Amino acid sequence: MPATAIETYQYTGVHNDHPITLTTTFETTNGITNVRSAIESEKITETNTTVVANGRMIEMTQKTINDIDSEHFDWHVIAADERYHVTFDNHRYDMQFEATISDETPMSLQGLIYKVRNEPLAIGKEMAANIIIPWKTVFPVKFVVKSIDMVEVNNRVIACFKLQLKMDHFLGQLLPKSTLWVSKTTPHFLVKQKGMNGSYELANWSNANTD
Repeated sequence: MPATAIETYQYTGVHNDHPITLTTTFETTNGITNVRSAIESEKITETNTTVVANGRMIEMTQKTINDIDSEHFDWHVIAADERYHVTFDNHRYDMQFEATISDETPMSLQGLIYKVRNEPLAIGKEMAANIIIPWKTVFPVKFVVKSIDMVEVNNRVIACFKLQLKMDHFLGQLLPKSTLWVSKTTPHFLVKQKGMNGSYELANWSNANTD
């Protein structure tokens, strides 16, 4: 029976001034990683599962019920040969969409965070990727390592790389950026995040290896 490595991270924070709890789990078996993310709060419930193999997203499923931003949808992206098939059900307007993406290699936000985990980081390093957002928009983004900071969360100080995430074309200079702090130790786990609509930080984590 193949060995399975499981790591779970819990975060607390706010989205548009509304308290949220976020749980992210990385489960890896035979080189395939399932990244499971869940947001729970009074007005937001969201689950996302992103499957990554050989550095490539092969499938992503998301269900969102967000009364803060009036977003209610089911979203699915799956790799098919060199293309990606996208389906999107907008429950707020009772509309369904389908599309095929053939000219980019997209990654979900959860997949991007996973991709950073095993990168050799250093101040000044840049990492490029393509992110997909609802429902089929794909645009280039860039992570830039800005500094090494000591970040205090949950009564613990963690040495972190500070990363800035921004769009990687001329409009990126005009749009808000997100800042992430990931542990200096590898695999780099997310410690803190700050963006235009809110922020969250690590509250608890655990890991286990099973045979």
